[in-house]
Amino acid sequence: NISKIVWSAVFVLGALALFFTFSRGAWLAAAVSFFIYCWKRHRKILLFLIIFFAVFFCLSLIFSDHNYFIKSTFSLKGIKEGIIAESRINYIPLMRRMIKGHELFGIGLDHYRILFNAYSTERIESVFRIPDNMYFTILLETGIASFLSYIAFAAMALRRGFAFMNKTKNNEQKNMMLVFIAGLTGFMIQMFTYDAFYWFAPVAFFGLYAGLCSGLSYKSSIVFHKDQ
Repeated sequence: NISKIVWSAVFVLGALALFFTFSRGAWLAAAVSFFIYCWKRHRKILLFLIIFFAVFFCLSLIFSDHNYFIKSTFSLKGIKEGIIAESRINYIPLMRRMIKGHELFGIGLDHYRILFNAYSTERIESVFRIPDNMYFTILLETGIASFLSYIAFAAMALRRGFAFMNKTKNNEQKNMMLVFIAGLTGFMIQMFTYDAFYWFAPVAFFGLYAGLCSGLSYKSSIVFHKDQ
């Protein structure tokens, strides 16, 4: 079965990416995506995953004092640093000073890097002059108007996806839409931990999933009204 081969390949490649990057934000996003999918389709698998991650987390806490990598990655402090990160919180006052007077439309694309030295005494390389949180970046560089537009667009895509799932009676279509919804939700969670839209692959991923959620729902609504 081709679909099973493709699904298995995606799962293996995704697992390898998670393992080699060890991005805690990516792990959190993957966990939420799996939860959404399994809650609707495979609750027995969900129970197994919860037990597995609980045991894994407990073992990490037990051995965190004996291994620096485990301590810096999976301890409570390591998880907090990886997902919340004090650097993101510490730069909030800096971003408030930057956006003052430009609240509606922001300071301009990539201007956080350009203006960083003018508002901060800290001297760091240009590549590290980032909020490291895509929501902060959108709000700061494009303003409140674009930030609210993005949130509205993403919420609309998810709402249409759920509407499509409730409307269609085809199980394969329901399953497909659930995958898109879970993936889009996971992506939006991971946006809290890095500047996703500065990279081509995440932009393509977001556009594809959001477009499929909205497009399939729109097509379904046309067919539904014609049948009426």
